[in-house]
Amino acid sequence: MLSTHCWSAIGPGTRQYLIYRSSFDISQRSLTNSRLLSYQRSTKQQNSYVTNNIRPKLAAWRLRYNDLRITMSQYARQFSFHAAVFKSSIREANRKIAEQEKDNADTRLNYNNDVETSQKIEGLPSERELHRKRWSRKLGFYMDSLQETLFTATRALNDVTGYSGIQRLKNTIEIIEKQLDIAKGNVKQYKLQYEKAIDTRNKSQREINELLQRKSSWNPKDVERFTSLYMNESINSKKEEQLKEQLVTAEKREDQLSDDLYRAILTRYHEEQIWSDKIRRTSTWGTLVLMGVNICLVIVFQLLLEPWRRKRLTRSFEDKVRIALDQYDTRRDAAVPLHHFNNGSVDQEGGDALPSEKAVLASRNFVTKIKMIMKNLYQKLYDGFRLKSSVTFSGAEFFVYSAFLLGFGRIVAFII
Repeated sequence: MLSTHCWSAIGPGTRQYLIYRSSFDISQRSLTNSRLLSYQRSTKQQNSYVTNNIRPKLAAWRLRYNDLRITMSQYARQFSFHAAVFKSSIREANRKIAEQEKDNADTRLNYNNDVETSQKIEGLPSERELHRKRWSRKLGFYMDSLQETLFTATRALNDVTGYSGIQRLKNTIEIIEKQLDIAKGNVKQYKLQYEKAIDTRNKSQREINELLQRKSSWNPKDVERFTSLYMNESINSKKEEQLKEQLVTAEKREDQLSDDLYRAILTRYHEEQIWSDKIRRTSTWGTLVLMGVNICLVIVFQLLLEPWRRKRLTRSFEDKVRIALDQYDTRRDAAVPLHHFNNGSVDQEGGDALPSEKAVLASRNFVTKIKMIMKNLYQKLYDGFRLKSSVTFSGAEFFVYSAFLLGFGRIVAFII
């Protein structure tokens, strides 16, 4: 801040400039502050957008990637394990072949004398194996190992598709069914025993009540009978309680097994539905891949190989026509007298058509035939769409129609 003395010493023009300068600095400072605030606000909005929208998606994709990597690593371990099993089976087959050759070379294993007839024993398995060729024996051992490998590959395929779990669930259902049958038998047995114990106790109580009614006329035998019945009453009561507890436990076990069986059957049905849907999707994609491969092969054959073959045939045909024309000219020069050439006329009446004329006629006939095929195909398709008659194609018409459909489908697929 300028002092009052200095301010009074400054001229009026300088004063106006200083006032304008200070106001300009204040406005620039406020503008800069507003820009900083707007920039900070936009940065916060961008950060909030990234936090609220992009980061959850990235986290979800990261989880999917981790799950996919774990699944692929599991499949890779399974395939490597089964590949190791396949290699070990091949090594085992080679080892068996080496042992067989070693046994054939062992002199201690070639005793074949029959003591009863003093003759040589023929038809031994080792002798038959010796007469077989090496590749045949090797093929036999490889086929044996191939069965194990196929079984292992089938099991690996079931592990990959999840059908092994369904098979284990099926075995679990069978075990639960057997356990449920046993539990039902136990319930019936405990129920019969419990009813029998109730009957025994009721009979004992009735007999005790009868004895108590004629208590004044008891004899020593009645006293002894009452004592034994009273002692058995406690035993029957305990037995009845035990049988009741066992019956309740057996019924709970039966209910639990019934519930487990019901849930296992529902789970098996659900898992089989999921597995069948997966196999159906896989077969659909496999069919689409095969169709794509077939379409690619057709396109390759039609666009690359077929023109090359046509050019090759045309070139060979032109060479043959040229050779035939040269031979024809040579024969004509040798057959026609010299003065005919001098007169400038050649008698060609009664002669055959030139090879070039034959080629032209053949090409015209081919074009005419193609036109007739296209015309017939159009007429048949027109009548078929108007439901006038059924559509029946010949071999050439079916080939043309199939090529048209493949080309049209390829164009539609390219556009889509």
